Amino acid sequence: MQRAERKAQATAIGGLLFLIIVMTLVGFQLEFNQAQVEIGISDAERAEERIEISDVFFGQMKTYTNKTTFPPFSWKATVSDGGNPFTDGLKAKSTQGILTPIYNMNFTITATPWVFQRSLINATTGASGSVTTEGTDSLSGAPGIFSDFLNNPPPGQTSLAVMNWTVTFFVDLTQLGNTVSSATLSFGKKVVKYLNVVGPSEEKILFYLRKPSATSDTLLHKIRVTQEDANWVHTNLAIGANNFTQSGFYTLIIQSKAKLSRSSLSTPEFKVLFDDVGIKLVSTVYVADWQATFRIDEPTLIVKKFMTSSITRYNTSDVLQSIYIRDHIAGKWDFLDTSLVGTLPSTKTFKFDLAFGPQLQKYIGTGAQLQNITLRFYSIKSSPYKVFSDGIILKDFFVENRNSLVITLKNFGGKTVTIKSLWISDASKSKRFELNLLLKGGEEMVRVIDFRWSPGDHNFKIITTRGTAALFSSTA
Repeated sequence: MQRAERKAQATAIGGLLFLIIVMTLVGFQLEFNQAQVEIGISDAERAEERIEISDVFFGQMKTYTNKTTFPPFSWKATVSDGGNPFTDGLKAKSTQGILTPIYNMNFTITATPWVFQRSLINATTGASGSVTTEGTDSLSGAPGIFSDFLNNPPPGQTSLAVMNWTVTFFVDLTQLGNTVSSATLSFGKKVVKYLNVVGPSEEKILFYLRKPSATSDTLLHKIRVTQEDANWVHTNLAIGANNFTQSGFYTLIIQSKAKLSRSSLSTPEFKVLFDDVGIKLVSTVYVADWQATFRIDEPTLIVKKFMTSSITRYNTSDVLQSIYIRDHIAGKWDFLDTSLVGTLPSTKTFKFDLAFGPQLQKYIGTGAQLQNITLRFYSIKSSPYKVFSDGIILKDFFVENRNSLVITLKNFGGKTVTIKSLWISDASKSKRFELNLLLKGGEEMVRVIDFRWSPGDHNFKIITTRGTAALFSSTA
């Protein structure tokens, strides 16, 4: 009986030990599998990391913001209806937008970009067109252009010429807030020869407009000619805003038609002069035009590059915003960017470096504007709006001593990474810096590093917390 009890107890203890061993093995296997999963996840995340040292500048950097008190930051509005872009918003001002898209409407020196073409029936020669100084008494004076058909057909026949002056021009409706309230065709014409022209009741001069992607031309105006003109006839004709509903390339055609009959006295001829041919598009638009100026603290000649970053937004959608920088030497604005900006903040960053050569200083001011860097923000829309600035930042990079350098880091991936450390090596030493910088996907970060450098080759290496590394070499 006792032996049976002991046997039962031993069996129970053995079963319990076996269960403990099985559970231990299962737990170990689960931990092992979990570790494998975590390693796999870590490898996958590391494989997605895309980091880069995009630039190293051997020198110093200073950061200025729109809240800088010294050196001073200033802003001014040249077109607005009141307000402040940094607080309650700068209010756009209602104004008249005017667009004259035809280049060389007065035919200064040449006819370019106008092109002359002809079509003849019962004639092989006699139709011509070119620039002429004959029209000295036109609105703008000489020169102008002419269409001329000089031909004597065989007895009992007539000869016909169709002569076209054609110009193609681009209409950018964004400059008018994408709306046109009125369109006007203006031109001057003078018929100087009208001899043996058949059919006085026919239209001899016709104006056509070819719209973007159109399969046929739109007749804008027609003129019935019956005799020569004693003086220039200047016309301003409303042609309908609905002819200009989209941005694109348009073509204006001035067509002159002449049918000549036989003459035994003198050669039949039809000749007409044109000048001051243009199209004017008008719209009521809302414009906000303001400037922001930083006066940097560094002498102009030691600044080797700089970058600006601005954040703007509007209280409505699809405002056309253009950004410029002031060229102080030429006294003009250089274009930087045009884009549609809405209610979400839009960040625009521009870099100006040694690629500009000695001309980099033209943006840093001369004379009374010495050490001034000025940006201009020009916005336009067909309806009222306000513009807001969530901040303007300027960083200038300058050579002052050999105790620091500026490194630019970029995360090209979609996930946030942590840059753990930076190594810098030259011919004589190697030094490690603990950074622990978080970079969001697509983010670029600029950091000043205290490092005494000497002229020569340098190697740089950054490492993330997941072990991803990026290398860069540069020569001081």
